[in-house]
Formats: sequence, C-alpha cells, structure tokens
Amino acid sequence: MILHEPTVIERNVKCPFCGYEHAMIISKEDKIKTGLGLPAYGLRSLLRLMYLGIFHIAISGFRIFQITQKKDTCTYIFCPDCGNAVSANAPEEIQQESEEPKLYRIKTNKVVTGLSKGLSEYTGIPVLWIRICNIVYAALGIYFLIAICIPYKEDVEAGIVDNRKFAKARKGKWIFGICKGISNYTDIPVVWIRLWACLIGFLVLPVIAYIVMGIVFKRKGD
Repeated sequence: MILHEPTVIERNVKCPFCGYEHAMIISKEDKIKTGLGLPAYGLRSLLRLMYLGIFHIAISGFRIFQITQKKDTCTYIFCPDCGNAVSANAPEEIQQESEEPKLYRIKTNKVVTGLSKGLSEYTGIPVLWIRICNIVYAALGIYFLIAICIPYKEDVEAGIVDNRKFAKARKGKWIFGICKGISNYTDIPVVWIRLWACLIGFLVLPVIAYIVMGIVFKRKGD
C-alpha cells in the first residue's frame, strides 16, 4: 500500500525549543500493520448480544478470526528555524478514549433511570426493544446493578462530579430506609426500588443482605 506524503496540519505554531513563531504541525503515516487474530468483542458487542441474542449473530455474524489493518500516524511539530522536531501525538490511552463512544444514562425523557435510552444510543438498538428486554432484566436485578454504575451524560458534559455516599434515609423510609437510601443514591424512583425488592423478597440471600445493610449502614446526617 502507498503511504500518504507528510501533510501540514497547522502553520505558525510556536516552537517549544527556540520560540520561533512559524513552526508547523505535520502529520505523517508511518506504516500500515496487517494482522490475523481473534476479534475483540467489546462492551457494545456484548450488550447487543445481551439484548438481541441470536438475532445479533444473524445480523453481525460471529467471526472466529478477522483480518485487521491499523495505520500508525505520527504527528509532530517541526521548526524550520532550529531544525528540531517534537511529537504532538496524544498518549495512546487518550486517543482510544476520544475514539471510543461512551455508555451513559440519559436524563431527557427518561422513564426510570435513563439507562434504556443510553443503551439505545450506544448500541443502535431501538429504545422500545431495549425497554421491553429491561422489564425482564429489572426483575432479575441486572438492570439496577448496571444503572447505578453508569453516570448521566448531561452530568458528565456539565463537569458535575458526584461525591455522594450511600446512607440509609431518614425521611420516607418504611423499615430500615434502605430502599429510599438506594433511591437517593442512584436517582432511581423509590417505587421501582421497592417493587424490585418485593419481587426478590422471597429469596433468602437478598433478605439477609437487606438486614445486614440495615444494621451496618448509618443514616444520612449521623
């Protein structure tokens, strides 16, 4: 394959070595790597498999091996005055973070937690189908476990840092205040938390966990 010639991205940049005001930012393709390996089934593929099942395999396929091509692009600042060059590439972790889409909850027009809408945007699956599947996952508790781990997109974009700590609720509690405390901590309406607690209340381990949480955790303000 033919690699592209170096391209000047920006001119009149200050040189970090000599201070010359007319240095240039140049981008150049160094090499193209071609390899054969196992496909990387990331979070998006796993979620699509979780919500589409066999239909995901029918639509996207299920490859055992795949051929991959990766272009290594070098971006650097070159100063024609002093002749020095310095890399302008972002660290690999930052590059990957900027390229990969993120999974968020969505506050706008949310029904319960905003997770279904966020999953729809992330996976491309219609939100109605996500919500139908989440009825089952909510009964199993998986829905709420995923929701409490994912921030709201609007909060992230606004730079809001949530430093809340879990505590039992003083107001609006029924028994220990655990359900209301979970609601306060996750922004999930307490009615959904209590409904889920009732659904799994016949199991031994959740009941024991509820009692232990009621004894161990403090109330807000204690």
